[in-house]
Amino acid sequence: MSNDILIYLCFGVILAVLFALMLAKDSQTAKKFAKFEIILESLIRENYELKKELKNMQIPPAPSEPLDMQEVARSIEFSVNEAVNAKVIPIIESLKTMENAIGSFKDDQQNRMYNLEERTRTINKLTPPDFDIEENRIVELYNSGKSIESIARDLRLSVGRVSMVLKVHKVI
Repeated sequence: MSNDILIYLCFGVILAVLFALMLAKDSQTAKKFAKFEIILESLIRENYELKKELKNMQIPPAPSEPLDMQEVARSIEFSVNEAVNAKVIPIIESLKTMENAIGSFKDDQQNRMYNLEERTRTINKLTPPDFDIEENRIVELYNSGKSIESIARDLRLSVGRVSMVLKVHKVI
């Protein structure tokens, strides 16, 4: 009984440590997102101020030859796009890097969970089987029409053990 409690306690400690690691990684990610939010807010504010300045700029007197307004619009659009891209592209690249890091963290955590599941299965294999339940299961499977070989294969027992249990229960 004390071994079972010790195993459960160890399993609980492992789960608690994994949970704590996940919380730590989550808090780090949240901090990074907060930094990016601040940067994005400053970019939005700067964009707003630039638009405000453009509105407040006085239009120079008309030149002697007519201006091509489409060319001016294209030039302004190109300048604004260039300035925005210069500041936004590094942020997007950083976000992609973070996405990759989170994906690898997720894969790592899944691998850890699979390893824990495998360890749990091996622990279950180490516990002694309950022979009464096993014998009842053998009789049920035989009465349902399964052969002795298929019962042995399904329950991972020897054919001799299955046939002995069936003879003891006077089924065959």
